[in-house]
Amino acid sequence: MPSTPEAQRARPDPEPVQAISYDEPSTGLPSGERERRGDARPPPYQAIVEGLDQGIWAIDHEDRTTFVNARMAAMLGYEPDEMVGRMPYDFMGPAQTPPVRPRDGRRHGGAEGEDICFSHRDGRDVWAHVSTGAITGSTGTVALVTDITDITDITDITDITDITDITDITDITDITEQSQLDEGLGRERERSRALVQHSADLIVVVRADGAIDDASPAVEPMLGYLPIEVRGRDIAELFFDEHHAAEIRAGFLAPTSQMGHRLPAELCLRHRDGSLRCCEVVVHNLVDDPSVGGIVVNTHDITETRRAERRFRALLEGSQDIVVVLHDDGEWFASPAGTRILGHPPGIEPPGGLLSLIHPDDAETAATAIADLRAGSRDPEERLEIRARATDGTYRWLNASARDLTDDPLVRGVVITARDATKQHDAEAALHRSEQWFRALVQNQNDIVTVADLDGVIRYITPNAEPMLGFSIDELEGSKVLPRIHPDDRAALLHMIGTQILPGAERHPIEYRQLRADGTWIWLEATASRLAPEFEIDGVIVNSRDVTERRRAQEGQRRSEQEFRDAFATRRSASASRRSTVT
Repeated sequence: MPSTPEAQRARPDPEPVQAISYDEPSTGLPSGERERRGDARPPPYQAIVEGLDQGIWAIDHEDRTTFVNARMAAMLGYEPDEMVGRMPYDFMGPAQTPPVRPRDGRRHGGAEGEDICFSHRDGRDVWAHVSTGAITGSTGTVALVTDITDITDITDITDITDITDITDITDITDITEQSQLDEGLGRERERSRALVQHSADLIVVVRADGAIDDASPAVEPMLGYLPIEVRGRDIAELFFDEHHAAEIRAGFLAPTSQMGHRLPAELCLRHRDGSLRCCEVVVHNLVDDPSVGGIVVNTHDITETRRAERRFRALLEGSQDIVVVLHDDGEWFASPAGTRILGHPPGIEPPGGLLSLIHPDDAETAATAIADLRAGSRDPEERLEIRARATDGTYRWLNASARDLTDDPLVRGVVITARDATKQHDAEAALHRSEQWFRALVQNQNDIVTVADLDGVIRYITPNAEPMLGFSIDELEGSKVLPRIHPDDRAALLHMIGTQILPGAERHPIEYRQLRADGTWIWLEATASRLAPEFEIDGVIVNSRDVTERRRAQEGQRRSEQEFRDAFATRRSASASRRSTVT
């Protein structure tokens, strides 16, 4: 093969090249001798060379092509005649950087092999593996080489006596696909190396005796060691305490006979600082694999995951709320609060499933709520009150909400959160009964009960005010009190209310006039007090009763008494006048 383009250009113009021909081979022997030896026809060297699956390329001492077989010419897209006389460098692609090999390497007849990039006639690269052999002027056994040199008189392939020049016989094999495959394989190896070097998981190769052969860089952030520090050290003694070292060896270092043995486990590895890291460990026994020759230990740090799990478990176990996860297949899980509130032991399997613990009157409501939640038509924040049966046969009120986490791979179910609302429900029921009782008491008495805020707006008034005042309840509630009070009585009424709402004040009734819907006035007697803090309204409550008739009676009595006194005084005056006249 040529050395450099400059070296080629520096040579003098060569003589015309005589191509090797198989048409009329010359043996250098007299015809009688040739016939005596039985060589009536030349040996089928041309058929042998042309029939090779490899390319054959011959060049002379001037690096000019003297012969190529059809396979070689087709490899580069030429006819054999087009390549004869040209230098091999003319057919090399731009990816090939000369020199191909030292020129004197040919001179000593040493066999060489090298990958060379040639350029196809259509411009594409063709990679080939080139093996060259050099022939000096001596007899030899390199028959193929000698057979296709630029020597015209060859008598017998095994009888080489007159070789005056050096001829290279080039055996070229198309390795384009193999080269591409090697490049792809190299890229895959580099990718694998990069993945290992940058993986957060620790990968350790351990020899059969337990000594660490190699470790990925993740050993430093995970366990505090540099890779070079762990090589050659016993993995069981380095990462585990003495109580577990023997167990580790017996667990996944001992079974080395089974090729590809895989053992997953969850273990606690000791950090350099003495702390423990919880890890998922997968062991692949590849001792018999010549590319590995060891046990591959893949370690994934799950310390934070386990800590989070413990925190959530502590929250669930300490929570006063019941947490239930209901799966599609009917399986369910309940937090310990379920046992504390309802008394059922953990893992109970009611004959009718979980919903059989729900009160019959609430079961359909609960089932519908779950179905609507899964269908997406129910708000997860919407709460529902249902009754659940306890072990003593009573029912506890539960205030519950649910969230569909069926698509969450870590849950795969409906999560129901329920709190015991029995006491609250009982208190509300008692309050409701009390309200009903007091409402009945108030509504059936003769007194009007009015609740007004500090701005004087009526917030509530008992129904008996309607027939007494002639206004409807809707007209009264939301209106102000003072406009319906007689102007002469307003100041006295306000003073009475302001005095009686003070802490510890004595309540003395006051009479005032209230406007009726028909324009007349009625007399009311009232007392006032401040509303208790548990009420939502900051104001006063006024108890009023109709004293119009009493007021009329008192006015009549006063008039009668006045008339009597006036009559008595008149009579006394007349009597005195008569006595004076008589005298």
